[in-house]
Amino acid sequence: MTNRTPRIGFGHLLASALLCMAAETSPAEWPAGVSPASAELLSPEWPSEQRHPLAPFSPAAIDWIGGGAAAPWKPIGATEGGGYELEAPWWSTLRFRIESDAPRTLMLRAAGVGRATFNGALRSGETYREGAWWIPVRLEAGANEWLLSPRGGEVWSPELREPRAAVELFAGDLTLPMAEPGAPEPLLASVALANTTTETIRGASVRSSWQGGELLTTLPDLPPLMIRKDAFLVAPPGLDAERETSITLELLGPDGSVWDRGGSTIFVASSADDLRVRTFRSRIDDTVQKYAVRPVVPAVDGIATPPALVFSLHGAAVDATNQAAAYASKSWAVHVAPTNRRPYGFDWEDWGRLDALEVLELALANEGADPSRVVLTGHSMGGHGTWHLGSLYPDRFAAVGPSAGWISRRTYPREQDAGDLGAAEQLLWRTFAGTDPRAMIENFRGRPIYAIHGDADDNVPAEQTERMLAALKESGIATESHIERGAGHWWDGFRSHGADCLDWPPLFDLFAKTRLPAPAEVRRVRFITPNPAVSPSRAWLTIRQQERQLEPSRADLDLEPAENRLSGTLENVAAFEVDLAGCLAEGPVSGELNGAAFEVPWPADRRLRMRRDGAGWTPAERWEPADKGPHRSGPFQLAFQNRMVLVHGTQGSEQEDLLGYERARYDAELFAYQGNGTPLLLSDTEFLAGGHAGRNVILYGNADLNSAWAELRGDCGVEFRNGRWSVGDLACAGDEFAGFYAFPRRDDDAALVGVVAWTGERGRRVSASTMYLRSGVAMPDVLVLDPRWFEGSGAGLVAAGYFGNDWSVAGGEFARGAAE
Repeated sequence: MTNRTPRIGFGHLLASALLCMAAETSPAEWPAGVSPASAELLSPEWPSEQRHPLAPFSPAAIDWIGGGAAAPWKPIGATEGGGYELEAPWWSTLRFRIESDAPRTLMLRAAGVGRATFNGALRSGETYREGAWWIPVRLEAGANEWLLSPRGGEVWSPELREPRAAVELFAGDLTLPMAEPGAPEPLLASVALANTTTETIRGASVRSSWQGGELLTTLPDLPPLMIRKDAFLVAPPGLDAERETSITLELLGPDGSVWDRGGSTIFVASSADDLRVRTFRSRIDDTVQKYAVRPVVPAVDGIATPPALVFSLHGAAVDATNQAAAYASKSWAVHVAPTNRRPYGFDWEDWGRLDALEVLELALANEGADPSRVVLTGHSMGGHGTWHLGSLYPDRFAAVGPSAGWISRRTYPREQDAGDLGAAEQLLWRTFAGTDPRAMIENFRGRPIYAIHGDADDNVPAEQTERMLAALKESGIATESHIERGAGHWWDGFRSHGADCLDWPPLFDLFAKTRLPAPAEVRRVRFITPNPAVSPSRAWLTIRQQERQLEPSRADLDLEPAENRLSGTLENVAAFEVDLAGCLAEGPVSGELNGAAFEVPWPADRRLRMRRDGAGWTPAERWEPADKGPHRSGPFQLAFQNRMVLVHGTQGSEQEDLLGYERARYDAELFAYQGNGTPLLLSDTEFLAGGHAGRNVILYGNADLNSAWAELRGDCGVEFRNGRWSVGDLACAGDEFAGFYAFPRRDDDAALVGVVAWTGERGRRVSASTMYLRSGVAMPDVLVLDPRWFEGSGAGLVAAGYFGNDWSVAGGEFARGAAE
């Protein structure tokens, strides 16, 4: 095979889509030589309650992936304004055809665009209609076909224009910090860019300039026809003279010529209690992210230091800056608001949860707050995030105060349950356990809980709070609450200097007097975790491994210092660790676990390690880094972190390599929009050239298409090649299969390899239609699908399972789908 960097040529038809789109211009304003040809609507009669609860896609996708139309196409015409009125259910699909007199690249307004494919190439747009992006799309001479899934009852109005430059700069999508007086170093920022050409752009740069200075930042390679979010430097020391400073951004080509420009304003925080916005390099994807801070007011006599930290999670469509601004400054607490990666982001699950934890760690280091006095709160989606993070991390948050929060997707917007599932479906359903705080309700015990809601809330019904409070009461967990009579989703009055539905005085009275006990002050630990790689610890206990992956693991343990004794029960725990420092005296440790007695000598490092051995327990001197543990485990989506690198193959035919590149590009673009940052995207040959040690890697294609396959994975018991796949003894031939799995990177003790695999073109389409980078979509360690998955009935789930704690197939748990 020859090595190639995929090039998008004029002969390639770009392609179809699942979109929700609104724009302002009519087809009459399109560039010369391009015109609409026809539009048809597919509106399948498929009530949402009849869909399988695990199916992640609408039935309109059946036609899109080539499985046949679910209903006849109905021709529709343009309105007088040039748009297309869509009186149809939300899952409808619009097939839109346009004519071009020559091959060309155009920019498509991305506002309202979700998933988009243009003649076959899947793209990401802006689901929430911000309007900052224009998607570079390639048109072929003659007919071009798009498939769109707009919302019913709306008008879709296409908006196209010629590119401004080889690379465009979108100043409407900036991540900017606020400068602070005397800041010693240049500040990190990021901006969205689009390569409008069919070639990789190398050597471009961004120049930020302001009155009295400028900085130049060299950009990484920009792949063909791709939108990405890249870092640049801005505002070096010396900007403390003005309250705000205008900056100009210029996109420079490799020869130093100016290709595009935009501008913005950077604010300077000049007083001690001013709102601040700080940026940082995220360890999730090595991109620039931000968080907002409302500092503690200047020192007041009698107020103890260090201050408490109020960690506040914003709602959908709310920026972290506005979230922090909704609070009045306190003399005893600093307010910190993370971003969830975007104002919508990930519902504070998945990468939104990881962003929150990373910001909390940074804020504790930067704000000098007391880690025992961190309290968690948030509104709406942030109220859900408060229930979610509060249930997972009982040793991080001293108190929990959700406002207008929904519980989980099992309850909001409608109740869902597993129903009657087959063996493979049951393994897949396990992945949802960690998203329902009721499954970890024991973790709320011993901490103050204060819930707030308006009883006239028409966005998140107050019954969501009432149901969660009832579940806590049933478990014997004390709570406090306030239901504001006559109040809607957001409400305010005169009882707080901030917004009442957030800065509620009784809630903050509780926060002010709350702290977490030190581990040595805790005698009894009750703890539940859905996955030790997500939430392993409470006080002195760490659960390291599970017997059955992703089923809740439970511990109820007592330390008895007078007797140097540990006793209690553990459920679904294969290995655990107890930090004895400050808890027990040096000497032999004895006890009884699940009725089995034990006695072990005092461990030299004061960490008691125990591993399940039949009905009893055996001490372990150390943990094997190659095994599963909090440092590295499944399921599949956990591979998308640790400065991940996306790697597409160059070992197939020219068409196979191009399609593989487009598949990886879609994930990179989707993460740029959903996660406010673009992972590094490389070919297999570029990756193998080196320089990416210690990072997680996402491989696309299969062992025949991607030369990084064998280098990274080794023999993991799962194989995908052209025309066939196998998982241990499970195997099948055909070109219609897609696989998703995570496995250790064999040249590193902590990094993971995530695999997005296919056995042929039909399987690639299935992989492209599986929305694993969206919040609420979860997968096990290994999942194999075929096109029937999108029928919505549970068909097409070919196999699912979990590797054992030694990452073997033999030691794991796997099942074939019922249809197989």
